[in-house]
Amino acid sequence: MLLKNIGEIYRKYDSDLIGIYHMTWTFTQAKWIAQKIREVNPEVKIVVGGPNVSSFPKPTLKYGDFDYAVKGEGEMTTNELVDAIERGDTRLEKIPGLVFKENNANRIIENPDRELISDLDTIPFPAWHLLPINKYFDVFTREKKFATMITSRGCPFSC
Repeated sequence: MLLKNIGEIYRKYDSDLIGIYHMTWTFTQAKWIAQKIREVNPEVKIVVGGPNVSSFPKPTLKYGDFDYAVKGEGEMTTNELVDAIERGDTRLEKIPGLVFKENNANRIIENPDRELISDLDTIPFPAWHLLPINKYFDVFTREKKFATMITSRGCPFSC
C-alpha cells in the first residue's frame, strides 16, 4: 500500500512544507501521515486543511502533529502563509483563516475567519498537466487516470 511508504516518498522529495487535506473521518490517517513525515524530517512544516479543520480548528492542532491549520476556503490563506514562511515573517496573526501554534508551543492561536472569495473566477483551474495522473486510480474500480475535485463550497454533504 502506498500509504505505508509515505516516509520514503517524502524522503524522495524532501519538501520544506507539506499540505494535508482531510475530512473528519480521515483525521486518523492525516495524523499518521504527519507523524511518518516528521520521523523523516522533524523540522518540516505541516499545514492541514479541509472540512474537519473548519469545524474543529483548535482540536485539530491540539491532537495532530500539524504546525498550521487553514480553515474555510484555503486558496488565499495558504498563499499568504507560504509567503510569510518564505520571508521569515513570524507575525502570522495577521493572516485571516489561519490557526497556528504559538512558537511551536501548546498555545493555539485562531485568527478571524477569512471572507469568502466573492469572484470564484479569480481562482485558477487546477494545473492538471502537472499531475502524474497515471499514478492515480479510482479506489473502487482501480481504473487508472482518475482524480477527484470537490467543486462546491463547504462540506459536499448536508453538514
